[in-house]
Formats: sequence, structure tokens, C-alpha cells
Amino acid sequence: MKRFLLSVLAIAIVFVTNAQILSEDFEASSGSIPAGWSTYTPSWQTLATKWHPNDYNDNDCMRASSYVGANFETEQWLITPSFSTVGETALSFSFDNEKASYPGNPMQVFISTDFTGDSVDFATASWTEITGLNLSTGTYTWVTSTHNISSYTDNANVHIAFKYTSTSTQGAVWDVDNIVVSAGSGVETINSGLRISPNPASSVLNLNSVSNIDQLLISNIIGQRVMNINNVNSKNYTLDIRNLKSGVYMIAIRNSDGSVSISKFVKE
Repeated sequence: MKRFLLSVLAIAIVFVTNAQILSEDFEASSGSIPAGWSTYTPSWQTLATKWHPNDYNDNDCMRASSYVGANFETEQWLITPSFSTVGETALSFSFDNEKASYPGNPMQVFISTDFTGDSVDFATASWTEITGLNLSTGTYTWVTSTHNISSYTDNANVHIAFKYTSTSTQGAVWDVDNIVVSAGSGVETINSGLRISPNPASSVLNLNSVSNIDQLLISNIIGQRVMNINNVNSKNYTLDIRNLKSGVYMIAIRNSDGSVSISKFVKE
């Protein structure tokens, strides 16, 4: 019986993962920019320290900076592969970001439906800024920024770009990770009976359910199972997550009444 219930949760996790149009955590990049991703640096072509893979605290991500013995005035773009939203609904976009304590301009994010992927026509493409970003305030603290981009459905060629700028006197350090574009209802609508806090969290998650929790399962953003606990038998449960790497995770619970709830959290 327990194996069967675990299979139910695993199937639910796969369902949520399949709703993702674009997902990149940079863990498999091996020090290189993942296939299909590109960088564009119109004002800093001669220096190598542009958007680049970075391993910070055993967590792979992409980093932008401008300090090479001194600060430089730069403009640096990190651009996703092209993805299609034809036939999709309820599009959402999320990414994790962190900033060093150095002063500098905030990171910006843009979206385009006419960029061909060629740096020659980059300046002639239309780039619309995604506003209302939830950005890290510094000290390398990860935060998640989530946005509704449903107005970009039914487009065969969509790119999202992360823009970094600096001056000759100030240059912040920005990292981005766990970039996800999802279609449809995603994790947010598969039963709202689970509440988790805090989110993001660094050491523990407080779980509150409408009925007794029987089992819980945690997977990473690519669907790999990282934690499984049976026989919780409580509506309220404190989960120790200190051993999880920083990143975005999905948690699924099966309650004693047979209902399944799925939610998302960020481990700092």
C-alpha cells in the first residue's frame, strides 16, 4: 500500500514537471553555457568576464560582474534558448537570483518574440521589460521572482533575457539560477490544502495541511526524488531541509483522506 501511495506522488511530480516549457538549473553545464543559451555584450566584447557559469557554495548558476582590477562600464545580456508557447495557457516565469553586497545597478529582465538568435539583429529586435522583479538585496541571499507572462501565449519564438549593467565606479555581482517557464495550471492549482512557511527557507519548513499528512515526497526541479517520509500522521509537521542544496524544489503530500497536494519552495 505504501509503495502504491508513493507511486501516486511520483506520478503527480512528473505531471508538474511536464508542464514546464523551459527549465534550467545549470547543474549539468560543466563550466560551459548550456546549449541554446547565448550572451551578448555590446559594450564589453574584449573582456572575458561577462555572464559566465559559476559554482558558488556547491551550487552552479550564471554570474555577471564587471570588476577586473577595476570597475568597467558594461552592458551584458544572458539570453534563453527560443521556446514556443503555441497552444499554451496560463504562462508563468520564475527565476532565482542573488546579489553580492557591492553597490551597482539592479538586474533587469526582458522578453522578445522577434529575436532570431543572431547577435547581428539583436538591436533591431523588440525587447519588453518584465517589471516588478523580486531582487536580492545583497549579501548573496537567494530570492525567487515569479511572473505571469500569459500575454505571450501562441508565440512560436520567445526568448527571455537577463540584462546586467555597470559603470566605471560601481559594478554589482548578480547570479541567476533555476529559470523555469511553465504552462497551464502548474503546481499552484493541484489542491490548495497545503501551506508551507517560511518560503524561501534555509533550515526548516513548517507544513500545515487541512487533514492529517500520511506521506510526503520532495523532488528537485528536474524531477529527481531527494526526500521521502512516511507515517507523518499529523496536520502540522516541521521538516528539516538543512541537507538540501540551495534551489527550487517541489513537495507533494498524500493526506490520510486520500487527497494529494503539491507546492513549490525555495531552499536558500
